[in-house]
Amino acid sequence: MSHKEIVRHMHEEYQISSWWSQIVTVTYEQKKGLRKKHKRPDGYSISISKVVSVPINVLYDFWNDDSKGGKWLIQGGQFQK
Repeated sequence: MSHKEIVRHMHEEYQISSWWSQIVTVTYEQKKGLRKKHKRPDGYSISISKVVSVPINVLYDFWNDDSKGGKWLIQGGQFQK
């Protein structure tokens, strides 16, 4: 079965949400060697995230202002006023 067919089967046969049907199908495909890690229909996707200990309004100000954001990135994520 194709990816879409498996998802549809999981959703209809087991009445699980579309989101969980996708997760179960992708995990199955990876375990069976049918899909490589991070592979998507249009290529590969890899992302990272970072937690910063700063009030959201300060973070938004740095993120939204190119002149501040560049300095923040150069300073290794250290917020300077």
